[in-house]
Amino acid sequence: MEQHFKVVAVLQIVMGCLSLSLAFVIFSIVAGVGVVATAASGNRLPLLIGGGVGLIAGTILVVLALPSIVAGIGLLRRREWARILTIVLSILHLLHVPLGTIVGVYSLWALFQPDANSYFN
Repeated sequence: MEQHFKVVAVLQIVMGCLSLSLAFVIFSIVAGVGVVATAASGNRLPLLIGGGVGLIAGTILVVLALPSIVAGIGLLRRREWARILTIVLSILHLLHVPLGTIVGVYSLWALFQPDANSYFN
């Protein structure tokens, strides 16, 4: 079972890194559209709106991604709090069809095994 716990930890870190990458892409696209619209119209308002919306969306994704990375590192260090955090995050991952659902189901399966209590205590 120890191998399953390590795989879950790596998957949590990967999911967090993917969310961080998505945050950067969304910020770049939305802010880039604002730059293009500003250049086309000569008005600064699209730049301010695009930059603001991109910054807010990117910040939200970063805030949501960091707990996955922290949980994965905690799982690798065999911390009980990381197991609890990963269970909560795995339930949330179930909503991210299809990759998050697969990661969430596998993580929940592994972390609810009888061996998990002794491994993380």
